Amino acid sequence: MVGSGVYWPPGIPALPTMSGVIDAYAHCGYELCSDAELADGYEKIAIFERDNEPRHVARQLPTGKWTSKLGDQVDIEHHDVESVGGVLYGEPTVFLRRPVLSAAVDDAVGRIVLPGDR
Repeated sequence: MVGSGVYWPPGIPALPTMSGVIDAYAHCGYELCSDAELADGYEKIAIFERDNEPRHVARQLPTGKWTSKLGDQVDIEHHDVESVGGVLYGEPTVFLRRPVLSAAVDDAVGRIVLPGDR
């Protein structure tokens, strides 16, 4: 736990590295997958990378659309994962998936925050 409503799994260095972020999500049940396509029974996330650092994470909704947190209070929904890519967040380079879980677990994972999302 990091504090202020932000969760980071214990035992994983809270450094802005792709491997650290992948490890943090693996701790929450995610595994690497190959693409952003909707997969029945799974939820997916995309990790955005800029300058070799993780900058943003988007989560796929059951409809196939994506949701992103932009700053402390703003949540948006977008049709494809690339919609929020660009200068600020970079591009989605890593995709992970996990079986659909309960809302209580989703809430804890939703609080992992990357530098670009603050």
